[in-house]
Amino acid sequence: MKLNTPVLGASSSTGSISLPRAVSWGCALGLLCTLTASAADPGLEERLKAIESQVKALQQENALLKQQLKGGGGGKEDSVVIRAGGKENKIKIGGIIQTQFEAGDQPDSRFETDNDRFLLRRARLNVSGEFAEHFAWKLEGEFGNGNLRENASYRAYALDAYLQWQRYDYANIRVGQFKTPFSREYQISASKLLFAERSLPTDMFSASRNIGAAVKGDVLSERLSYTVGVFNGNGQNNGFNDNEKFMYAGRISGIPWKGKIGEMESQWTVGTSAYSSKDDAVSVRGFGFTGNTFAGDRRVWEVDTSFEFGRFEVAAEYFRGHYSTADSIPAQEFNADGYYLTLAAYVLPKKLQAAIQYASFDPNLSVAGNTTDEWVFGLNYFIKGNDLKLMLNYHLGNNANSTDGNQGRLICRAQLMF
Repeated sequence: MKLNTPVLGASSSTGSISLPRAVSWGCALGLLCTLTASAADPGLEERLKAIESQVKALQQENALLKQQLKGGGGGKEDSVVIRAGGKENKIKIGGIIQTQFEAGDQPDSRFETDNDRFLLRRARLNVSGEFAEHFAWKLEGEFGNGNLRENASYRAYALDAYLQWQRYDYANIRVGQFKTPFSREYQISASKLLFAERSLPTDMFSASRNIGAAVKGDVLSERLSYTVGVFNGNGQNNGFNDNEKFMYAGRISGIPWKGKIGEMESQWTVGTSAYSSKDDAVSVRGFGFTGNTFAGDRRVWEVDTSFEFGRFEVAAEYFRGHYSTADSIPAQEFNADGYYLTLAAYVLPKKLQAAIQYASFDPNLSVAGNTTDEWVFGLNYFIKGNDLKLMLNYHLGNNANSTDGNQGRLICRAQLMF
């Protein structure tokens, strides 16, 4: 990037001429001299057009100088303008910090301990930009815990890192590392979730971020969206493929109806997605695979819907997975499923939101008594929208990995997004 500072030296005291005014007088005198010298020139019209073009350019420079002097003159600190080093149209820097306190037990298998703790849940920094040639890019890193597990130390790692060609809205091509196109809730940014955590079945069935390529787009005035892609299937930040097979994934969603119910803006959305992968060794937690490493064939699909009307929102999603294992652990072949239902409403418009969710996850439909059912109760207080908000969640679930019955856990979170 190049740093441009304002042009200094212009004075606003009595008897002096400011730089913008000097430029204006210079333009006027130059134009007068040129017109006088070329009065008898037969090509006067062409020369006048050239002079008009030069005057417009000088006027633009003059306006820019005025803005710079306004920011740096009169004893104020100099302003700094950040510009891209190449031909990018724009560069954006952003990030998110989520810090929280937890207390209680283990309502589901994602909580590895019942110890109370403070947690830096997410600490992300991202840089993105666009080129005039219809290319865009994004680079985002994680510096926090990144999940609910008890990580021994924080190590920075890449989240999104991709290039995208976006000449046409109906067919953008993306290559690099990014979210696998699966699940409605997984596609929602972590900064805009109704609850501090995604539902248990969403976390269990989703395929995380992967390295690969995808085509995505919007059609029918953005009423229909799709993404299809091919990936290594090994999860994020793995520079290898565990075999010569790939993961294939796709998602399609649409808005069948959009309008008003009374005076309330309303919208109904439906979607479905699926992925298929043949693996030799990939990390898959929560299904009882040896060392949480899966080898075999897996095929997973889901359907989802949501309805928003005024200050109310309803959302539901159902997951189904079929697994064929190479080592017959926990079984040679089995099915798993899960679902969630969410209700949310603003108690105070744009300030205080209440939400409740019921979720269920069964890692093997052939085995009895291994289902985790969980309630989540939440309150969101928006100080400045999602940019600055406080969240209070209470999880109450019968963790299938525990014999202690229903267990609860409190999560208090503060979020800052910039």
